[in-house]
Amino acid sequence: MKDAYFSNRQRGASRVSLVVGGAAVVLVVVVAAWVFGGRGTVHQGHPSVLADFKLPSLGGKSVGPEDFRGKVVLVDFWATWCGPCRLQGEILEPLYKKVHADGVQFLAVDSGERPEVVRRFVDQRPFLYPVLLDSDSKVSDRLQIDAFPTLMIFGKSGSLVYFAPGVVDGPTLEKLLRRAEHA
Repeated sequence: MKDAYFSNRQRGASRVSLVVGGAAVVLVVVVAAWVFGGRGTVHQGHPSVLADFKLPSLGGKSVGPEDFRGKVVLVDFWATWCGPCRLQGEILEPLYKKVHADGVQFLAVDSGERPEVVRRFVDQRPFLYPVLLDSDSKVSDRLQIDAFPTLMIFGKSGSLVYFAPGVVDGPTLEKLLRRAEHA
């Protein structure tokens, strides 16, 4: 009788494990869809308004997309605590090395964090391009950025070509950057 009690109890524990495991898988899928979704969403604001911001860089200079008129500009909104942002950074680094000589400028905008937090992060994981500080999230709020990472791409004329949340793979970004050369 005692053995039957324990085997029933073990079966019950196995069922609970399956339910919990299944719920975890569903949660991962939902979160991934939320984080990686949003392909091709374009912001409804006027492109010149979207590009019209300057923020202090870690180097102390005030910088914004308009400073690079005549170049394709990719702006990556991110935060140090954001795991998908780190993945996006790993995708952007080799891409930047590949396209920078062709007149493409990248900007990384950290949103909502104190400068010393960002500096510590960047000291451990250096960026090849300017890191801008939106510590009070004013620019991010004005642009209605509500998920990280969010990427913006401006064409050479300053027109907005792409604006969407989520991680974007290298080949897709390369196509978007090529398309932005003519915008």
